[in-house]
Amino acid sequence: AEIINNKKSALVTFSAAWCGACKMQKSLINDLADRSQESDIVIAFVDVDTEAELSQRFQIKSIPTTIVFKNGEQIFRKSGLLSRRNLDQLVNETK
Repeated sequence: AEIINNKKSALVTFSAAWCGACKMQKSLINDLADRSQESDIVIAFVDVDTEAELSQRFQIKSIPTTIVFKNGEQIFRKSGLLSRRNLDQLVNETK
């Protein structure tokens, strides 16, 4: 609710601690967060094991899955690893 009702853009990645691809994605997103501190985008991670209801609500079928919200609306969704270049592009496009 906090992200959907927020006027800021948000990049949310659904992942799990046991998922190797998720660990790689998280590292890239943390790097993006460090480089985008002055950006108005909110970056969040959702653990599918501890947030099963939320994962079900967003119909997460595979991980990692990254969803970008702008003004509460989903504007991007992709399952699988995103490259550093893709992540940078997403942040630039949602400003």
